Amino acid sequence: MCSLGNQEVWATYEDLVAIFNEMDSECQRPTQVLPHTSAMFRQNPWLKDVAARFVHARVFFEMLGVQDYVDIDKFDWDEPVLQHDLNLPVPEGLRDRFNLVLDGGAAEHVFDVRQVMANIVAMTRVGGSVVHIASLRPDHGFYSFSPCFFFDYYQTNGFDDCVCYVLLIDQQDILTEYAKPKRYFEYRYGSPIAEVIGTAEEALVFFTARKREALQSLHIPTQGVYGEAALNKSTPAVTSRFDSLVPQAFQPLMRPLRPWVRRLHQRIQRLSGFGVDIRTI
Repeated sequence: MCSLGNQEVWATYEDLVAIFNEMDSECQRPTQVLPHTSAMFRQNPWLKDVAARFVHARVFFEMLGVQDYVDIDKFDWDEPVLQHDLNLPVPEGLRDRFNLVLDGGAAEHVFDVRQVMANIVAMTRVGGSVVHIASLRPDHGFYSFSPCFFFDYYQTNGFDDCVCYVLLIDQQDILTEYAKPKRYFEYRYGSPIAEVIGTAEEALVFFTARKREALQSLHIPTQGVYGEAALNKSTPAVTSRFDSLVPQAFQPLMRPLRPWVRRLHQRIQRLSGFGVDIRTI
């Protein structure tokens, strides 16, 4: 696998073992329990003590059974395996090499979006998968990626088996309760999410897709809501659960109630600590 950036794991080795056990999932013994090399963990006075026993990302992935781990970054602050500016094409030796390419929040900091996405596709073998963990927080990086960006891009460029979740993190308790379960929901293309996400929370888009075929060249997608199907009024490209359940004649009357229903679901989610599928709203 290749990780874009040396990802931070907010857990000790014992924490990870406990999580695997809680999920009733076997884990491999890592070759070495390596300490993290995160510059942020080392230099941030609030995180230095919290992260004193946190482990390197390589440890987590070896526990999953990944033996060939590589991370790549433009800077050497976090001691990546490879140094490379993802604004530029990756070396030929990295093309078609990896069964898994993980963007754990790096692409949003690379100015040339088209090139970094082309690099991800190029590095992924046919049959391999990509995983994105992208922030929707304004002004965090150069860009905030909407879920539809990933769906449209990958489905246009030879990928399928697309799955997406949105995880919501309350920034007020990130230091003291980082291990607390967070609420999340599955995103289906076209689902409304603006009023589900609270203003005090950071939203992270988790997206994965599998490479079905290698195309001769990358295609620039058209956003699905503006595609041919969307222009054909008899077959809309995006339909919410509300639109599919409420007869069209009654939708103008019922539509004002949608924000209230969403707020009710948001309150339920906060109380439960876990996600509710937004297709129900």
